[in-house]
Amino acid sequence: MLEYTDELIAGIEILMKITGVECVIGIEDNKPKAVEILKNKLGTRTDITVRVLPVKYPQGAEKMLIYAVTGKKVPPGKLPMDVGVVMQNVGTAISVYNAVAIGEPQIEAYVSVTGGGITKPRNIIVPIGTPVSEILDFCGGLKPDAIKVIAGGPMMGNNLYDYSAPVMKATSGLLILTEAESRPGEAIACLRCGKCIEVCPVNLMPTRLSQYSKLQRFEDAEASGILVCMECGCCAYECPANIPLVQWIKLGKKEVIKIKQQERKSA
Repeated sequence: MLEYTDELIAGIEILMKITGVECVIGIEDNKPKAVEILKNKLGTRTDITVRVLPVKYPQGAEKMLIYAVTGKKVPPGKLPMDVGVVMQNVGTAISVYNAVAIGEPQIEAYVSVTGGGITKPRNIIVPIGTPVSEILDFCGGLKPDAIKVIAGGPMMGNNLYDYSAPVMKATSGLLILTEAESRPGEAIACLRCGKCIEVCPVNLMPTRLSQYSKLQRFEDAEASGILVCMECGCCAYECPANIPLVQWIKLGKKEVIKIKQQERKSA
């Protein structure tokens, strides 16, 4: 938003012409420079406006951001188009400009390399397909106390066990954690405290869904809304018993989807 402002606005205009909509750019209030530069560039335009939002996780998720900006709720199993909304992120808008105006396909990824376990944290632009190991070397290498490399963020990212894995289009960051930054503690029995339910942004019961997954009761899991889960990780983060709730739910979702695919093939 700061360095490619003109390309961003041009990409938005292309998307608006294709879809026939007006645009609202949602920016959290911890990015005041981005808000300022975009408002200055847009001036008195009314077809593209900037909406400043409070910092709140997981507000960046598609359905959460749509609700924060428009007040519209996307029903389970439906798409933003079903409520009259088209949702795109900043990187996509710039890629649209590059593709249409310059003829350049998306061959690069914008990657944030951060965490206490990396020597020189930085934001970089790398060709898609670059091995993670080369990025880590470019950023000074891992510190001696680094124990975990995560593709993505701390809440929804996945551990990397093979650093020869390539950067993909959707790779937004690499998070390198030290032992002190990683959450210690073995899982114990559920305390029935309800904290996972309180923080779930889509009003599910994570503890029940994780139990259904453990017991392979996938029909019950589907009936309880497991496919609605956005895998934000809030439940696992808040769990005082250190139960990997979101991991169990991810496993259950995969099995439910597999069963539904098999049923469609049989039909």
